[in-house]
Amino acid sequence: MKNLFLSMIALFTMSALNAQSGFGVNGGLLMGMGKSDYMGHSSSDSEAGFYVGVFKQFPLGEGFELQPALNAGLINDVFLLQIPVIFKYYVAEGFNIQAGPQLLFDFEDYPDDFTGFNFGIAAGLGYDFTEKFLAEIRYGLQVNNGYTGDADYSLKLNTLNLGVGYKF
Repeated sequence: MKNLFLSMIALFTMSALNAQSGFGVNGGLLMGMGKSDYMGHSSSDSEAGFYVGVFKQFPLGEGFELQPALNAGLINDVFLLQIPVIFKYYVAEGFNIQAGPQLLFDFEDYPDDFTGFNFGIAAGLGYDFTEKFLAEIRYGLQVNNGYTGDADYSLKLNTLNLGVGYKF
């Protein structure tokens, strides 16, 4: 699994670097909102951090784009790797709506019955100020349970990205 993951990162990076256009860098605020439920009792917490990353845009037709990205984030001394695969639809000049799957790998040490793998659905809005400069806000909702044991327990980490980007 680790080799497949590293190969995927290498292929994405090489593809993005070899591209003539549509390749960019991004960064900004990364909010993590954790929620746990145990036998009807809930608790939640949120922390702020930041992310930096690379993305590649692929035109799909009139008004549509695919934008996979690879973001490295840091929240409260915990390193995160975020891989959104976002479909964009331009509803007006420069303004787009976004949605797609998102993977998140949390590299914190977890005890047995917990995982640092997060599969989610992301949705957001973006605006291209110029051909090169953009801004976006995206919310990622975790679908899988971060607890893998047999108890009646649920652990989820949702994310909010608020950032800017530059296309080369």
